[in-house]
Amino acid sequence: MSKNPFKEQFDKWWGLVTAKETWDLIKQFFLLLWEIGKETFLMIGYILFLVVAAIGWIGDRIDDVSGSVKSFQDKASETEDGNLVAEAGKSLWLATKEGADKTLQTARTTLDIKVPEKKTKEPVAAKTASKPAAAVSPAPAPAPAPAPAPTPASAPSATEASQPENASEEETVRVDDPQ
Repeated sequence: MSKNPFKEQFDKWWGLVTAKETWDLIKQFFLLLWEIGKETFLMIGYILFLVVAAIGWIGDRIDDVSGSVKSFQDKASETEDGNLVAEAGKSLWLATKEGADKTLQTARTTLDIKVPEKKTKEPVAAKTASKPAAAVSPAPAPAPAPAPAPTPASAPSATEASQPENASEEETVRVDDPQ
């Protein structure tokens, strides 16, 4: 009697499928696949935290640059206390900043990144007060000719002595260059 090739192949296949080694290999395959998937998702999470931390770092640097814009907004908000749009914008800004700060703190804590030290800034009013306000002209103006000494007979009154001789001298401001 001749053997059926189909039955022969089926028996071989069934022997491989039901073998203990086959199920051990399949189990190891799925365990390894699960481990790879889990580690991949953790890596994606760390990458997202790193992106959030990088955005926070860039935001800190942009904050240094945009200080003048914020001070302008604060001045505008102070002058318009009754402005509902300014109040809503300020509330939205604070809520967004608090949420971003919490997310950034979580990312830094998870990635064990130290918080960078912020540079101390002088207030805007202090900066302008410490520097001279006059503009420096490209060429120094010639020194005015000294006024002749008044004679006792024609002494000017107190109001005439306090006024400049020429009205254009009152407009000219001369600042000596400290160099």
